[in-house]
Amino acid sequence: MKALRPFLLGLAFALGALPNFAAAASKDLNCYGDLCVGDHALDLVRANRDVSILAVDYRGWFVTRLFDTGEIVSDVPRASLATTVGCEGDLCVDFPVLNLNPTFDAARIAGLQLDGRFVVRSATTNLLMADVNRQSIATTWGCVGLYCVNDTVLNRTDGRVTNVVAKYSFPGSNDMLVTMAAGDTTYSIAFPGELALIHKGPLAQPPQVACPRNMHWDPRTLRCALNLPNPPPPPTCPWGTHWDPWQNRCVPDAPPPPPSCPWGTHWDNRRQRCVPDAPPPPPTCPSGTHWDPRTNRCVSNHPNPTPVPPPHPQPNPHPQPNPVPPETCPPGRHWDPRQNRCV
Repeated sequence: MKALRPFLLGLAFALGALPNFAAAASKDLNCYGDLCVGDHALDLVRANRDVSILAVDYRGWFVTRLFDTGEIVSDVPRASLATTVGCEGDLCVDFPVLNLNPTFDAARIAGLQLDGRFVVRSATTNLLMADVNRQSIATTWGCVGLYCVNDTVLNRTDGRVTNVVAKYSFPGSNDMLVTMAAGDTTYSIAFPGELALIHKGPLAQPPQVACPRNMHWDPRTLRCALNLPNPPPPPTCPWGTHWDPWQNRCVPDAPPPPPSCPWGTHWDNRRQRCVPDAPPPPPTCPSGTHWDPRTNRCVSNHPNPTPVPPPHPQPNPHPQPNPVPPETCPPGRHWDPRQNRCV
């Protein structure tokens, strides 16, 4: 490494002498993580001073040049630099915010640290403050329930008429609103239940964002999103086929549904017409018999079964004697054998 350091320093001085080095340097090949040669950054170790990236060594450490003095600095780790473009969660560089630590101070996001914290620049003193946590920042746009930034509200706890100036989100708690009375410089934080709406103001929106390379601002998610190339159109397939991306080839189209047929028939693709349905299967017969569709019953499996003649009527062993009509019936009447009496 000691032998390599003079080479890197010499390279840095040579590159620093080029007036348009940032435009000439390759932004794709000379990068480590989210920082590339030619990028601007804030050096957290050196009082948050502006630097430009001149080179990247094999360890992923950087050679930088201070903007104010032109001094070349080597062996700068990534954690010592804050990027000056992009977003961290819902906060992006150059967003106007309120820095609640140590006091309510109007500021702008100036840099993004590797550990997720922020560098903010005070709007009143123009000084930079590093290591600012997200829970110490209130956004100057957004809504909580019915109340939005720029609304005029009544604080019911003290009876004061105030303006909503920021939205404050604290981890593990409900979102709150930062309010300030007209003509006053004193801020207060209130829950939505402590307020009553007097007048709706214009809706505050986050500013436009300069996103890192290969990214764009997504207004739906309020974040920088990756630029994804549009997928190429699918190939043209022959008639009767379509492109299947899973199989990566043309496949036959699904056949159209068959025509509707009357009840008791179905469509025959081979004949291209409706044909009668197959008869239902015959009932199950006992062993040694089969179903005879002519007689519609189970018959013996023997090829020529001997018919069994029907039984002859047998005489009744105990016949009932026929009633004998009397020899005579009274005058004017006759014997009726069906009723077995004179009628």
